[in-house]
Amino acid sequence: MTPVEKALAIAHFTGALKFDLEKGFPLKASKERVRLGKTSLTPSPFFVSEEVIGTSPTAKALAVNAIKERIHEKKITADLIVSVSAGAKEIARALANSFGIPFVELPETKDRWNPQTTDASQLALYQGKVCLLIGDVITTGDTKERFVAFLRKAGVVVNDLVVILYRQQVKWETLQQASYNIHVILYIRQVLSLGLEEDLITQAEYDACIKYLDENPLDDV
Repeated sequence: MTPVEKALAIAHFTGALKFDLEKGFPLKASKERVRLGKTSLTPSPFFVSEEVIGTSPTAKALAVNAIKERIHEKKITADLIVSVSAGAKEIARALANSFGIPFVELPETKDRWNPQTTDASQLALYQGKVCLLIGDVITTGDTKERFVAFLRKAGVVVNDLVVILYRQQVKWETLQQASYNIHVILYIRQVLSLGLEEDLITQAEYDACIKYLDENPLDDV
């Protein structure tokens, strides 16, 4: 981790990262999982809300700077920025402002990113332009892939997605099969290890989370 990434990881323990070792937090089953009859997902002992990071000026600045580091490292270029999730909206907006490029906020519908039901009229101005996607947490990548397909159908070029946190319940090799480049700022196992080292979480919380991650891969969803 860079110093900025480490500071951002620590900032997650001020409200963005929550623990419940008794009831846990339910994960949403993907449409494909429902189709296959696999609708039972083990509740997670932790929950991450990047929206909390976006509402804290200090944490948001850390997130923006961490993303900018990755953008410069990977030589990513973009004409506009779009948030792929509500949790990353304020971070994406601040990032766009720092670069002086448009931030385009798209409406979320019940059937998100369906070209037949989601209004893409505001994207008409950006046909042929390169869009950088900003996401909060990536689990299986299903939502992101639908979002990219929606943008491309509207004529927008999408090459890269930067996400704040990777839950590490799907193998990295699986995510790399996406039709775009995925750039991760923080890995949940690294964040949890740092939290334990800094006495920000208990040994019981750490052990429960690692056990859950080891026993609940989602590569089959």
